[in-house]
Amino acid sequence: MEHEVLGVCIDGPSVDSPGGTDIHRLLLKNGIWIVENITNTDLLPPKFRLFVVPLSVRAEASPARVFAVTDPEMCVRYR
Repeated sequence: MEHEVLGVCIDGPSVDSPGGTDIHRLLLKNGIWIVENITNTDLLPPKFRLFVVPLSVRAEASPARVFAVTDPEMCVRYR
């Protein structure tokens, strides 16, 4: 099965090393969104539907509300 990467979530402050921007640039250039400082991922089941809702502001970054739906009936992929 082939998978398309839509986004990257990490539990740290940045996908890059301190002061770096190479990974940010590579991901964003390819339309892959980045969510940093995410927590409690160890509580997620193997299949879940993730929602990332940033503030509606004009900025290069924004705080976001991130939550997952774990009901198997709701875990279908929408595009």
